[in-house]
Amino acid sequence: MVNKSGKIKKMVDNQFPLDNRKPKVIGKMIHEPSNGKHPYSNKNLATIVKDHIVFHGTHLNISVHHSYKSKLINNDITVASGREIRMKERGITFNHDGYLASIELPRDRTQNKKERIYGAFLNELPKKAMKYFPILLNYSHTRKGLKLVEVKVFLPRS
Repeated sequence: MVNKSGKIKKMVDNQFPLDNRKPKVIGKMIHEPSNGKHPYSNKNLATIVKDHIVFHGTHLNISVHHSYKSKLINNDITVASGREIRMKERGITFNHDGYLASIELPRDRTQNKKERIYGAFLNELPKKAMKYFPILLNYSHTRKGLKLVEVKVFLPRS
């Protein structure tokens, strides 16, 4: 049952022998680089880190890059340097870059993929429409005014 090295026969060792009692740390934090004088010619040359890990069923993508040149509808543009994080589990996707955090909920199977998607600020929606968007905003009062603390989205039952 046990071999000479003290391990159980036909047992697979973990690929990453990490201690279960401590937080797992893989890699180190790479902050968003500053925009240099000259952008790189393409995204591949500008990429510092592009990593993907699946951890307990959750997909996590992290990308850090310098500024680079790109084409947008036949126009040359310069994409700013940045750090982008994407996490996906059970069809729910969380995206974060330096300026925006977004949560994408899974679409129903009955929804047509060609259906238009609209956007509006909460104060622009009529009160009748608000019952279809179960969103809770947590905020605090500061000397400078109100400060957004947390956004909670209640998921529809499936």
